[in-house]
Amino acid sequence: MAHADLIISEYVEGSGNNKAVDLFNGTDAAIQLDLADYLLQVYFNGSNTAGLTVELVGTVNSGGVFVLAHAAAIPAILGVADQRLDANWFNGNDAIVLRKAGTNGSIVDVIGQIGVNPGT
Repeated sequence: MAHADLIISEYVEGSGNNKAVDLFNGTDAAIQLDLADYLLQVYFNGSNTAGLTVELVGTVNSGGVFVLAHAAAIPAILGVADQRLDANWFNGNDAIVLRKAGTNGSIVDVIGQIGVNPGT
């Protein structure tokens, strides 16, 4: 069964900068992220406002995975990364939101709850 959109399929939070987010394309067609206006946002420490917004760039084939990784991650993570980000990232109590900016900012998928800090 095909999905209607991308989903966040994996969240990697290792020590230091060993962090990544995987997006799975379960649709029947390739998705060009920048043309479709996909964004990944991080809501730090229970904030109601995104503290980090990443414009996603690249293509995810049907049935494929797109990996966004921290630029200072270990080679094993960087070796599979489709896009790298050199910024402060999530730390386990932050909400991660996949959003389409071109559709009035609609949320496609989310890990965690915006505005809620679950603690350590």
